[in-house]
Amino acid sequence: MRVVVAHENLDFDALGSMVLAGRLFPGSVLALIGGLEGPLKEIAPLLEDRLDLVPAAEIPVERVTEVVLVDNARPERIGPFKALVGRVPFLVFDHHPRAPGDVPAVGGRVAQVGATVSLLIPLIRERGLTLTPLEATLAYAGIWEDTGGFSFPSTTPQDLEAAYFLAQQGAEIPRVREWVRPQLGEEAREVLKSLIRTAKVVERQGFRLLLARAQEEGYVPALAPLAHALLDLHEAHGVLLVLRLAREVLLIARSRERLDVGRWLSQVGGGGHPRAAFARVRGVRNAVRRLLESLPQYLEPESTLAEVMSAPVETLRPTTVREALRILEERGYGAMPVVEPLEGGRVRVLGLARRRDLRKAERLGLAEYPVEGFLARALVLPPETPLSEVEPHLKAGGGRVLPLEFSPVAGGLLV
Repeated sequence: MRVVVAHENLDFDALGSMVLAGRLFPGSVLALIGGLEGPLKEIAPLLEDRLDLVPAAEIPVERVTEVVLVDNARPERIGPFKALVGRVPFLVFDHHPRAPGDVPAVGGRVAQVGATVSLLIPLIRERGLTLTPLEATLAYAGIWEDTGGFSFPSTTPQDLEAAYFLAQQGAEIPRVREWVRPQLGEEAREVLKSLIRTAKVVERQGFRLLLARAQEEGYVPALAPLAHALLDLHEAHGVLLVLRLAREVLLIARSRERLDVGRWLSQVGGGGHPRAAFARVRGVRNAVRRLLESLPQYLEPESTLAEVMSAPVETLRPTTVREALRILEERGYGAMPVVEPLEGGRVRVLGLARRRDLRKAERLGLAEYPVEGFLARALVLPPETPLSEVEPHLKAGGGRVLPLEFSPVAGGLLV
């Protein structure tokens, strides 16, 4: 007997991947471990006759000869089938990065894409299989949910190609939006209120981490959307939720950039992928302190002006408004630095000639006047300035900052 397994608390990517794996490996039993997550708890009962999910407790483990594991590679998350690790072959299809202790696989595909569904679709296409509208819709919902509607940083071209194929197969996209849109129940709303009340921002090396805590006596569905809601609300780069639920403490982490939360939480027994991870912990105070103290070690270096500026930068010499405007329009630029040559090949930055200012001067009949009389102040920063320190200067500088090399020559321009 071959079984297809994912993990407890199935989400759309796990369920969609199981459905696709069932098509790729006909005759497989789709095993349900634990429960369903969020809106799937309401949707799955309506589809149970067509999904044919079998509770793991009803499957005789001793008769299983092969396991197809999707959207997961951790043995502790596969219920009774953990006993089969090392005894029967495992095929693993997963979009989370490999980690020590993962199930040893004899085949499958593991790659960092937005959703596991996106790893299975190329196999569906290679074999010339067609999907029913329900299968396509569930798989599309998996990609949509795990990529945040194709907006999360983990989204790849492969996810978009898979979604395109599923749309061609009849995926009901309006229904996907209806299914996946987070519907917060009363319990989740109360947790969100607690998280907002306790939220504080911890900043390390330009990275803004939102730390929030909540406590609830029972199981609360749809906790993951709360992390994204808080990220948007506080304009943070990452979030760590500390949730005391009955007898356990959950840590849920999300990151937009620079922090691989899967690696970060691995030090307290958690896991996941670079932008989403969770952990169950005991001794929550020590776990949170350890995570905060180690945060700088897990951050990717912050980008600097030198890495993102446009270079070399074209400049203007002192001239008339008419001539400066002609050059700006010819080059297609909104603004250019005006510099005055000094001895030794050095220059002095006089300011920025902006097209809108020069057009206004031209309308006022001042086209033959020196352009120096119509310059905006140029904000000059060292090229090694971290980007987190640049934004206030961009606002003050009309959206432009001029990084200079150590020799006073314009090194680049950040718009």
